[in-house]
Amino acid sequence: MILDGEVQDSTGGTTLLSLSDQSITLPAGASDTVRMTTPWNEPVLWSPDQPTLLRLHSRIHDGTAIVDEETRRFGFREIWIEGNRYFLNGVRINLIGTSLNWHSQFIKNQRYARMYPDTWKSTIGLYKDVLHHNVLRLHMEPAPDWMLDVADRKGMIM
Repeated sequence: MILDGEVQDSTGGTTLLSLSDQSITLPAGASDTVRMTTPWNEPVLWSPDQPTLLRLHSRIHDGTAIVDEETRRFGFREIWIEGNRYFLNGVRINLIGTSLNWHSQFIKNQRYARMYPDTWKSTIGLYKDVLHHNVLRLHMEPAPDWMLDVADRKGMIM
């Protein structure tokens, strides 16, 4: 079998980097991790002001037919702390945000009604554009995938 792929822009319309063919052998029912590396000069880094996301499209084929394929979205981002300073992709960043939670003693509280898949995009917009936040923290539980997906696309650190 042969593994290959390419990195595309967020729409999948432009190929930014091609991963060359790599021959793999795997017995039926087995699994393995295969690493493919290639140099990438000056990738565009993800930030709250420029939330650049890319797509990795990978394929396994036998030379003629595709046996399996997958597309994953990703962004280049690394965050670390030095003393009392935060850095995102090597640039100091001031984190401005708040903590959210799902529960409230008021069942109809509008603040919590905004934490649903159909309203989350506009909620992130309000936190970014009106309150100028760049980070949100969910109190007491991990964020569901739909929240992280929107936050990635809108430039919100969670």
